[in-house]
Amino acid sequence: MKKILIGLTVIVLIVVAGLVYVYVNLDNIVKSTIEEAGTRVTLADVSVDSVAIDTTQDSAAINGLIVGNPDGFNTDYAFSLGNISVRLDGSTLTSDTIRVIEVIIAAPSVTYELGNNTSNIATIQRNVESFVQRVSGPTGA
Repeated sequence: MKKILIGLTVIVLIVVAGLVYVYVNLDNIVKSTIEEAGTRVTLADVSVDSVAIDTTQDSAAINGLIVGNPDGFNTDYAFSLGNISVRLDGSTLTSDTIRVIEVIIAAPSVTYELGNNTSNIATIQRNVESFVQRVSGPTGA
């Protein structure tokens, strides 16, 4: 009986430690996820300066988002965003409809570049559509 109690205690401590780790590192986890998933989906380098998630205020902010250009384009980036912040109604987070209280977008910049009979924006859009089609599977028509 004592071994079972010790085993359960160890399991609970591991779960609690894991949850604390995720909570403490949530900003960096989200930042890395945006960069990795964004790069994979757009086939362009995606970088973020920082992410700030405040669970007590039901708010989040992404600072310094840059979507680079796909191969074959020369400008530094296709899209950059100084900051985007969102504040939600925390009481709606577990409901079917989440109420957004505020969205602030600061310093957006789009660079439209033509090359190879297409544009950087159109190429990124095609890359995203191709990714969605690959992960969602074939659609019947």
